[in-house]
Amino acid sequence: MEEIYKAMNDSKTDIIVSPLSIGQMYYPSDEELADIVNTIYANRYYTNHGPLAIEFEKTLSSYLGAKHVVASTNATLGLMMTLIGLGASGSVIVPSFCAAGVVEAVVWSGLTPVFCDVDENTGLISVDTITRVLRDDTCTIIAVSLWGNICGINEISLFAKKTGMEVIHFAVDSFGNSVNGKKVGGDGVTTVFSFDSSKILSCYRGGCVVTNDDMLASKIRNIRSSYGAGSFVNVPVTANGRFSEFQAAVGLWSLNNLEKHRLHNKRIYEIYTKLLVHLDGITVSKIDDSINSNYQYFVVTIDSKRYGLTGNDIQIYLDNEGILINPDCCLPLRRSNVFTKFHDSLDLHGAEVLHEKCLQLPIGSQITHNVANKIGTLVKDLKTRAEL
Repeated sequence: MEEIYKAMNDSKTDIIVSPLSIGQMYYPSDEELADIVNTIYANRYYTNHGPLAIEFEKTLSSYLGAKHVVASTNATLGLMMTLIGLGASGSVIVPSFCAAGVVEAVVWSGLTPVFCDVDENTGLISVDTITRVLRDDTCTIIAVSLWGNICGINEISLFAKKTGMEVIHFAVDSFGNSVNGKKVGGDGVTTVFSFDSSKILSCYRGGCVVTNDDMLASKIRNIRSSYGAGSFVNVPVTANGRFSEFQAAVGLWSLNNLEKHRLHNKRIYEIYTKLLVHLDGITVSKIDDSINSNYQYFVVTIDSKRYGLTGNDIQIYLDNEGILINPDCCLPLRRSNVFTKFHDSLDLHGAEVLHEKCLQLPIGSQITHNVANKIGTLVKDLKTRAEL
């Protein structure tokens, strides 16, 4: 292994001018940003559910085919307000393999997270893995979709309805995706999206809750702030979850450019796939044929015995080349120091296996076709070196 690391340093390609991180990073140009700021100043309205925030919510509602969109400061707060709006109490099932913000929202809402295993290849939960961890006090299932694929949300929703539970689709990776022609978020399931800089629809930071439930939407709006609350309803707590005019303006720009960004992602995804799909020891995470994806992530799983190196070895190599990979994004949440107290003795095999073998390659605005070819070639050549 030391010989391989030495070869990495000796053959550094210098193809990366500045470090490349995981994330979409689609931002307005300086000129477009100046126009956005000038519009906000001209309106003399900066926050508290202003005209641009109202336009953003209405535009998203129309785009998704949903009755209500409630924008929030971020997705974690949106999820927390949804749990409170639903009147959740007791325990909530969450995947062990997902963003920490999911569990943070559950805990801040005074609920108990129950970790559920995931498929070791897709990272998705299912009715089967949910059933294994059901408790008498389970009130809600948070179904998380990952990496362009969508969990079996229809099956999970049907199961929850039969057992008297609520379902929230935490689809932060899936904005713009559709399944069999139906937009995620427009399927009648209460859904939470994220609009941070790593997402294809970005407001720099932000999120929203999508629902067809009139009462739930009213409760979330009243929890969010008295501004833009609409009709008054009693809620147990309130929060400063307001969505600024700047976030809304950037979000509208991002939505207007969504298809262009999706097509760019798709081309990078295709370049990586062509270079790596036939490489022994690497499996490209396949997007289901029923899904029209935003191609926000490119994920592979590594069989270290066949490839000759582990995912961690590849990560060190890519870091050496200025391609930054964040290993914590794939850390099973039950390992977190904050959440270990919620873990019981249940074996979460799928999450552990996936953590050991998955690897994300950068995709988004920073990656040109030429750079994607070179990154894919680096990973391909590393296997050749490992075999020497």
